[in-house]
Amino acid sequence: YVEEYEALLTQGTINKNLAAEQYRIYSKEHKLLATPLVETNFFICRPNNSTVHNFFKLWWGEINKFTHRDQLSSSFALYKSKLNWINLIDNHRSTREHPDFALFNHSSKGREKVINFINQGI
Repeated sequence: YVEEYEALLTQGTINKNLAAEQYRIYSKEHKLLATPLVETNFFICRPNNSTVHNFFKLWWGEINKFTHRDQLSSSFALYKSKLNWINLIDNHRSTREHPDFALFNHSSKGREKVINFINQGI
């Protein structure tokens, strides 16, 4: 979490004032400072579970209050909601680079080929 915060500040990706306030608040939670950065591209969860619902509500609130970089607030929301979670992939890996995942952003070209390929197997 701290490494990501520092990298985003150096890159100028986030508003420095909002980020400083977010960091000030989050750094009061000493256990939070030692948590790993959470891969937020992929979740498997029970959305009707009240703890899961509370996590997403807290997380969205933090994103709207501070920076748009969800990685900074996801660990805080997990900690505050007391949601039990596990990594699905190794630390320091991303679904963007993991061989078991494919990223399709909104402007991906060639995405229809992959969707058609998947549909052939159904």
